[in-house]
Amino acid sequence: MQGRVLESSQTGFVVIDEHGTLALVNPQASRLLELDGDHDNHAAERGPENRLCDLFVEGAALDSLLDFVGRTNNEQSATIELASRRSSSSSASQLEVTARWMGEQDTAFPLLLSLNDLRPRQALADSLLQNAKLEDRAQQLAQTQRHNETLSECVEFLQTCTSLHEGLRLLSKFRQRFY
Repeated sequence: MQGRVLESSQTGFVVIDEHGTLALVNPQASRLLELDGDHDNHAAERGPENRLCDLFVEGAALDSLLDFVGRTNNEQSATIELASRRSSSSSASQLEVTARWMGEQDTAFPLLLSLNDLRPRQALADSLLQNAKLEDRAQQLAQTQRHNETLSECVEFLQTCTSLHEGLRLLSKFRQRFY
């Protein structure tokens, strides 16, 4: 049952042992970290290619993750940009990483990392921002249309005026509708 829970979870889970080996990687973590192959509960048995330090481009992403983990005394979370070596795209993934030491002491291995992809959340925020901009623009266009209709009406009435005094009186009435 635990295996099915790990497989169906939208959160990525990685367990790291004291050698930096990925002892467990669920399917979502495998997708988020863009790992090759089928990582499961037996990841540690496949050898040293499953080490944490082998997953990331250069040292910057790994340094940021290790710095975060080093500051973790029990359970903390942070947003970290991780770029996988195996990534087909040049952009880094923004992941919310929560680290929790699972050993008997506060800083004892194994270490559990839970990973949440922030891209869907960011995409939703971007969509909401775009919608707000579109609504604002629609309101501006509606106001411009009302002004144009009022102006057309004013021009029609001005064309029927026979004196300057009559035209000025008419303009003062329409002025209130503009401002």
